[in-house]
Amino acid sequence: MAKNNLMDYLRVNSVYKKNLIRDVLECVQAIHNSGISHLDLKQENILMMDRKPVLCDFSVSSFSKYFMDNTCCSLPYRPPEILCEDNGGQRAIDTNPEKIDVWSTALIILEIYKGEFIFRKDIDPQVLYGKIMDGKTLHKHLGKVDSVFKDLIEKMTTIEPKKRINIKEALEHSYFK
Repeated sequence: MAKNNLMDYLRVNSVYKKNLIRDVLECVQAIHNSGISHLDLKQENILMMDRKPVLCDFSVSSFSKYFMDNTCCSLPYRPPEILCEDNGGQRAIDTNPEKIDVWSTALIILEIYKGEFIFRKDIDPQVLYGKIMDGKTLHKHLGKVDSVFKDLIEKMTTIEPKKRINIKEALEHSYFK
């Protein structure tokens, strides 16, 4: 059976996983370098062609440097700044859509690394927000990973978007050295 999407590659060897993680980050960097934010990054929107990832489904993507509404991101990949608004909170007016992509990408590459999904698709938004804000769920998934990779994920999933690294910085992280 042909492997056509990223989910088919969750159980591969560690050397290939590291290359796949870098390739996913490079795909996101390419669209960011073109001024595009995807805003719905998830495994299902990453197809595989000749064992290389290709982003698809740009239906909610944006050319704007400022995020305008919360009709983006499939729930399990939604960052806290969007979940906050979903839960009656107020989102910062200057939310950078690239930082939304960084959060989603971090969860995708953690799923590649671990070979399992981090959050269920049918999770309630309030439950997801609580799990992110208490830090226990991500901490649990990071408990048995390489410390350098853990540092990368922690920097990509910083709660405060302005403190979250960008994709270029992720690619420059010591995990890839």
